[in-house]
Amino acid sequence: MSLNEWDEHWSRSFVSLNVVFRFYRKYIMSNALSFFFEKYFPQNGIFVECGSGTSLTSHMVKKHKRKLVALDISKKALQEAKKINKIDFFVHADTLKLPFKSSSVDGVWNLGVLEHFKQSEIDKALKEYLRVLKKNSYVILFWPPVYSSTGIAYRTIEKLIKFMTGKDFAFYPDEISRLSSKNEAVSIMQRNGFKNCEVYFPWRNCFGDLVIVAKK
Repeated sequence: MSLNEWDEHWSRSFVSLNVVFRFYRKYIMSNALSFFFEKYFPQNGIFVECGSGTSLTSHMVKKHKRKLVALDISKKALQEAKKINKIDFFVHADTLKLPFKSSSVDGVWNLGVLEHFKQSEIDKALKEYLRVLKKNSYVILFWPPVYSSTGIAYRTIEKLIKFMTGKDFAFYPDEISRLSSKNEAVSIMQRNGFKNCEVYFPWRNCFGDLVIVAKK
């Protein structure tokens, strides 16, 4: 998607008015993210959310001595991210071309990002994550599968809105690369140079996303 499309997405009124799904992201997804942060990331260093959006899901992350960076292609999203007091730095950049030196980052994460890209773009993003990560550091990715609890909920409401208004409606841009299985996730990570890949479908996020954890 283009920069203008993402700015338009984050400017849409439903992003702030959607109480139910905002609650899900702010408390349930954030709680799950905090769990995996503590499990795999050290308590100090620099950690980058590549494709941060509004960083709403980061508000439960424990700071310790960590420096957290929100990176997104949308200035609109970063304006909202600045309301999250856990974030230390805000970077306007493309997740496919990171403005960091090689082996300079202690951890990379994102939630609901890679499913919006084509496979060639996914490979480009993952190779960038691998490049900037320090040796033996982890990437944590929340990536929706083809079938999930939240996916079913979103699509049901979208159809309901279309039925009532007669107009097409989508909460999010096209998710063209949702995962078909845990094995597909492992295969994607391995072909891009990651190792020790673990894939979870956790109750902590109400079975909304697969959580992929892999090491450089």
